[in-house]
Amino acid sequence: MFAKIFEVSAATASKVMAAHMSRNFLLKLPSKVCSTMAPNIINARFSTSPPKASALPRLPVPPLKITLDRYLRSIKPFVNAEELKVTENLAAKFGSAGGVGEKLQKLLDERAKNTENWLADWWLNTAYLEFRAPVVVFSNPGLVFPRKEISSVKEQLSNASQVIAAALDFKVKLDSNEIAQEKMGPHPLDMSQYFKVLGTCRIPAEKRDKLRLPNDKDPAKHIVVVHNNQFFKVNVYGNHGGPISQGQILGQLKDCIHDSQEVAPPVGILTSEHRDNWAKAHKILSQSPQNKAVLDAIETCLFLVCIDGPPSPDERAAPNQFTSAALKMTHGGGSRGNSANRWFDKTIQFVFGPDGEVGLTYEHSPAEGQPIAVMMDHIVNYCAQRHPQQPALRYAKPQILNFEVANEVSGMIEQAKINLDKLVEDLEMYSFAFTGYGKEYIKSQKLSPDSYVQMGIQYAFFR
Repeated sequence: MFAKIFEVSAATASKVMAAHMSRNFLLKLPSKVCSTMAPNIINARFSTSPPKASALPRLPVPPLKITLDRYLRSIKPFVNAEELKVTENLAAKFGSAGGVGEKLQKLLDERAKNTENWLADWWLNTAYLEFRAPVVVFSNPGLVFPRKEISSVKEQLSNASQVIAAALDFKVKLDSNEIAQEKMGPHPLDMSQYFKVLGTCRIPAEKRDKLRLPNDKDPAKHIVVVHNNQFFKVNVYGNHGGPISQGQILGQLKDCIHDSQEVAPPVGILTSEHRDNWAKAHKILSQSPQNKAVLDAIETCLFLVCIDGPPSPDERAAPNQFTSAALKMTHGGGSRGNSANRWFDKTIQFVFGPDGEVGLTYEHSPAEGQPIAVMMDHIVNYCAQRHPQQPALRYAKPQILNFEVANEVSGMIEQAKINLDKLVEDLEMYSFAFTGYGKEYIKSQKLSPDSYVQMGIQYAFFR
């Protein structure tokens, strides 16, 4: 269990108050549990339908009294009667006429008037881009698709080609505004995060990372396939402007496997590092024109496809196949597994194991769980049906992407292996299906299923 803790100075007091308005705490859940509590906050007046901009109101600023009441209510389980009394007095002073709270509230109100969403930048930076711990385990969720029993690399690649075709179909429908408008009751919800799922990549930087978003003027037409730590740029659009057929995708994957029989240097494991460590390595890698071109291909691709080799010892020792698959999607098994067969900064990485495990790991900063869940549902439904496709007449063959690895970077890779293996060893996970009841029962008790599960995990941790 991992919670994010934010340290702030007095100068950022208005951000602290904003955080209290947004939610009381953050908790990252393992495996297939996705958070729906956090607001969709980026460009909050955009929609795929799209309704008129006025149909999606700006994020409101809660009145100061409501914020303080919510704060006091949230701390009650954690303090004794004397501490609560002291805090209530401090809150009353903070919210008094002419007090600090009133001044900060005016600043928030003014910010809300002059921005699309007063919380968006603060949320993105504080919750994600300034968070310095590794994205692996701490913030990247892993999600598992239904398992398929396979017995050969041929079937593994067939699975991969089908999922790739389904993801490209989702992209086509997204670009054509065919994804259903999300609503809360009769009210349309912001869907701008859907357009950040495919093609986005997090870029490491000291103190605060950056997001490289898709280029609308020059949209990506390629994915990146990685096998035996070797990266390939694979064009998935043909000369006709649309995606190539599933059969052609399969041919591309076979070419990649054929050209990567030897294990390449594990450069991908650097993306599992502490963000400042990875930023230093990224800066050194970028000094080489060849590496810069490789990084550009990875960072701009629609998504990554990871064709994994044998499972790690930790995955083999897992108590059941659900847990083994969850570990594969969460961290890849460490340096003795497939963790270098990843690029953990990429928003979407589809992972295909040799034993039929299929799933994805995603970098969390561009989007909350809802767009990912909708995409996953689309992929599962697509794969359950037959889809006749017109093959492209012409398309480019895979391009191998070779890193130049300097001695200094080699040392950083070795340290990254050590650090990741410690993290993998420290993570305990057990995945199972609970059949006692589901979300409908929880809703019938007028509770949020997400909050219910999070509190259950906290209670188990406390016990």
